[in-house]
Amino acid sequence: MSLIKIRNNSKAIKKFFFSELLPVSRSLAKEEKVFFPKEPNYSLDTYYTIRHKITMFPKDFEIRGCNSMSNFEEELYKMWKSQGNIELLALSKSLSRLAELLYKIEEQNEEISPFIYVMF
Repeated sequence: MSLIKIRNNSKAIKKFFFSELLPVSRSLAKEEKVFFPKEPNYSLDTYYTIRHKITMFPKDFEIRGCNSMSNFEEELYKMWKSQGNIELLALSKSLSRLAELLYKIEEQNEEISPFIYVMF
């Protein structure tokens, strides 16, 4: 028996992708806004940057998250707004609805092979 159970949520995922995420992606591409470069920037001589802050602290690696699904939409909205990703704000509501649809804590009632590392 497979330990992975597939739920049929593909319609909701496809709807979100094609009706909401893809249009935002296309409008950002027209504006030439890139979150993750796909290729090197050949106009630069170097990627080296002189850092003025040379000491890192644990808080520099921490990203504020949400405590539960009930405040996921609000926290996602706040994060995108603080990062200046205004174009993504409209996605926060539908993305949180999709996350609620996909979120499920399954019972751990099956015996797992000793060769599998399980993280709880």
